[in-house]
Amino acid sequence: MKKKIKVILTENIRRTGHAGDIIIVAKGYFNNYLNIRKLAIPYTEQTFQEYQNTGGIDEIKLREAENIAKKIQGIYLYFAKLNMIKTNSNEAVLYGSITSKEIADEINKIANVNIDKNCIDMSTKIKTTGIYSMQVILYNGITSKFTIVIASEIEQAKNMLSEFLKNKDTKEVSNV
Repeated sequence: MKKKIKVILTENIRRTGHAGDIIIVAKGYFNNYLNIRKLAIPYTEQTFQEYQNTGGIDEIKLREAENIAKKIQGIYLYFAKLNMIKTNSNEAVLYGSITSKEIADEINKIANVNIDKNCIDMSTKIKTTGIYSMQVILYNGITSKFTIVIASEIEQAKNMLSEFLKNKDTKEVSNV
């Protein structure tokens, strides 16, 4: 029988929980991963009280995440992929998809921030040309939306985006 331990998460961990959650994990997972990276602390009444008294969520990290979200909100990323397969439709299929690492690197470069590739919500797989609305999930559930444009050339991507924004504005005005 595996030994389990109750812990308090100090950071958001994908597919595990959010900062402040009290969860039960395998002792080896805590000792070899969570504890080493300071992602969790062992649960005792004393550590729980200390965690609650300090506010649980580090205010500095929260403010930093809010600032990063403001910088990322609404930016447009252009990806020019020359290695594409043409199809019968107007879209071209990419040889490989756009990865979260590529997206994070571009965001870090453009917005002058430092986000990890795991913060990018990749629920939408990017395998064809087009315009994609994406989001970054930051500390404690703070999110920020941005747009990605995929085309074979940068100029084509910019034209696609300007056409999309014109149509979007027209649709919004006609609905009013």
